[in-house]
Amino acid sequence: MIIRSDFINEILNLINSSDGVISIFISNTHVHFAEDEKFLHKHSIGSAGTVFRKDLAKEVIENIPKGPSFDFKYCEYLKLRNIKLLCCKHSLIQYIGFTQGQYSSGRNGDIDINFFDYTPTNSYILNEIILN
Repeated sequence: MIIRSDFINEILNLINSSDGVISIFISNTHVHFAEDEKFLHKHSIGSAGTVFRKDLAKEVIENIPKGPSFDFKYCEYLKLRNIKLLCCKHSLIQYIGFTQGQYSSGRNGDIDINFFDYTPTNSYILNEIILN
């Protein structure tokens, strides 16, 4: 993952405006159904780039069995608790997932087109990943 330079400050600001869980990566495989001033509202969020408030993370770990589809299971659990699944409007991280997985393989995968922190270091890393 490549992180935005203001990553920590933004997470702290956003998590306090949420129900305790946010995705800081806009996955193209988890589409949004609504949006507000700060967030995209989703039915599910993946584990890549998801941030939990400590008490909510503890609750999820205690109530969701480990195993396949963990992210879908915790999303269903959180929705039953009326906890909104939110995603920031501009990604704080760039995650490039094209390895074999549920939503990725070969040329089909996850990459965020809403990541805008292209410092020289971040640009170099992206070029190395994409060109190799």
